[in-house]
Amino acid sequence: MLLYNNFFSECINFIRYLLMIILGVVKEKILSENRVSLVPNSIKYLINIGLIVNIEDNAGLLAGFSNNDYIKNGANIVNNNTLMKSDIIICINFHISNLSLLKYKCIVICLYSIGNFKKNKYFLEKNKITLIVLSNIPRLSNTQSFDVLSTISYISGYRGVIEALYEYKNFFSSQIISTCELKPINMLILGVGIAGLSAISISKSLGAKIFCYDINKKTKEQVESLGVKFLEIENSLNNFLLEKAFMFDIIITAANNYYSNKVAPLIITENIIKNMKYGSIIVDLSMRNGGNCELSILNKLRICSNGVKIISYLDFSNLMPNITSILYSNNITNLLRLIVKNGDIFLDFNNKNIFNIIYSFQGSLNNRKFNEIKNKNFLSFSNIFKKKIFYYIFIFFLVMCVLFFKNILFSRFVVFILSFIIGLEIVRRINSFLHTPLMSITNAISGIISVGCLLQINNKNGLLVNLISLISLFLININIFAGFNITKRMLKIFYKN
Repeated sequence: MLLYNNFFSECINFIRYLLMIILGVVKEKILSENRVSLVPNSIKYLINIGLIVNIEDNAGLLAGFSNNDYIKNGANIVNNNTLMKSDIIICINFHISNLSLLKYKCIVICLYSIGNFKKNKYFLEKNKITLIVLSNIPRLSNTQSFDVLSTISYISGYRGVIEALYEYKNFFSSQIISTCELKPINMLILGVGIAGLSAISISKSLGAKIFCYDINKKTKEQVESLGVKFLEIENSLNNFLLEKAFMFDIIITAANNYYSNKVAPLIITENIIKNMKYGSIIVDLSMRNGGNCELSILNKLRICSNGVKIISYLDFSNLMPNITSILYSNNITNLLRLIVKNGDIFLDFNNKNIFNIIYSFQGSLNNRKFNEIKNKNFLSFSNIFKKKIFYYIFIFFLVMCVLFFKNILFSRFVVFILSFIIGLEIVRRINSFLHTPLMSITNAISGIISVGCLLQINNKNGLLVNLISLISLFLININIFAGFNITKRMLKIFYKN
């Protein structure tokens, strides 16, 4: 009996792997990376849209998520070799060295791509690898649900202020004590994007006196609505900082060029740093694009000769891996819900938001070829092909089992499994917004099954079969009457009074 149970469980797992898309979550290989691309709470949503979720062993440990957390939510813990055979791979940093491990027609979704993919163009085209890079996403209102850059920038701005607070080792806000009155610090924020606005928000709550500047004058209204002074600089910013830098206790630079991938503009030169007062702080939030400060050192705290401290991490959000992973996972989940349709991977090239984040389509890095397919929709035909082939293999396997065992209970189990496959495919091809009214009718069709239950109730089949048939008949009739009742209530909505 135990052998049969193990065999049946393996059959069910085998069916799931044949019918559903496999999603693999990579453990980040970069030593300084603490984040993970998917958290346990997101797994149930991905399973509901037809995905099997495989997690590499200890992938979320540094972000505060254990293997048991993933297993409890329905994920499978696998090794790296098994993981790389998934249909979709998600990660934060995808390195070119992992290309050889990917399966044919695999889709990789990452935040940053590392390496020269043009030199591996032949391998990409041979294996038809599709690479989606989320750092290329345009910041528009209809992309907010999966706008990863806004998520990363917001957390980076928040963490940058926290780092400055720790290194400054003094009060931010005004304080009245028995001996004297302390004035609030003066903070200058250069660059009023997502990171800059986040830094303004947390600094204001801490009581600092904030001044802001941005080359885009349209941000003035946003800044002033927060009760912050926007600087009107008549001459160049460099001349202003040379003259006024000594007035500020903390300077946060957040001038990035995420869209163009150009080098971040140099704002704080060595001469400006020399004019700053002793113990002041510079927080450079733009190190991924080269940095806004001339003396910044990647991932290190630099203390200059005049006591000025320069904080410059590659990614400040990596210092808060738990919340960053949660928000990044939400972005990834929203994107997957957009591109996974009816159990298949579907990329709509008419959707500019999807089109812009595709770095490589089936191995092609050529923009001309992209333009040729722009008016077409891409479907993961490898997954469909896999399904059709394995459908026939699985049916043949079941038929052979029936002929071999010649067991009446086992043959009925086979019929049940085949019915499950057909029913699953029918339901998954129905649009989600039709599920409530349509499923009430399709459930009522299960009355046909009740006829089969009645046919099983006789003296020849024995007590066990008759008992199971009666129980099944009772449950199915609940489904029938409930289905018709729900259908009637749904139709009343459309009746005219």
